[in-house]
Amino acid sequence: MNADKQASVIVTGASGALGGTISQVLKSRGYRVIGTTSSGKSIGQLASLGIEPAALDLANEAEVEEFVTRKASGATAAILTVGGFAMGGFTETDGEALRHMYSLNFETAYFLVRALLPQFGQQGGGHFIFIGSRPALEPKAGKNLIAYSLSKSLIFHLAELVEAYGSDKNIRATVIVPSIIDTPANRGSMPDADFSKWVSSDAIAETVAFLLSEAGQQVRQSVIKLYNEA
Repeated sequence: MNADKQASVIVTGASGALGGTISQVLKSRGYRVIGTTSSGKSIGQLASLGIEPAALDLANEAEVEEFVTRKASGATAAILTVGGFAMGGFTETDGEALRHMYSLNFETAYFLVRALLPQFGQQGGGHFIFIGSRPALEPKAGKNLIAYSLSKSLIFHLAELVEAYGSDKNIRATVIVPSIIDTPANRGSMPDADFSKWVSSDAIAETVAFLLSEAGQQVRQSVIKLYNEA
């Protein structure tokens, strides 16, 4: 993909801290950015930044399919930042907690992947970039985050399945795995932490921009760990 050709990319969760940073970095590189948000209140804010906004519930399969048909024609990449977090070990994690995290962290990605795959195939390729989770890779980090860890672990398998499906169609999938992202919300919940050891949203956004560049298109490593010193 080449930004000089005004390539179109989708960023889910564009009104969030990470999605917003990624959207602005890609916009500054010349991409047409289609940003999804779950809140209609963010429409004007995104539009003022030059991002094409779309309010929809990514956990609603019909809404996602309609969005891709109506708004995402020509998009050659999707950066999927939408998700949720929840504490809880086995004792605290019941079926409702599992289903909630499954919907937030997996269905919001899967429905968009499923809707975009035919388009990517028809236009000769495309790239999915997912945001993974360290607790989903490391059991010791995830043992008190059962629903969150299990739901995020599916993202890694989804990326592998996309890679297998798209191996002869120029369709790629990459998972970026941050440690703790340096956001106002995380600073507020952990005020005594050493923020310098965390991963900045800018670092993640620059990694996304590289993966979408001509050089980045040569990368075939499906999991990229951005842990910094955390």
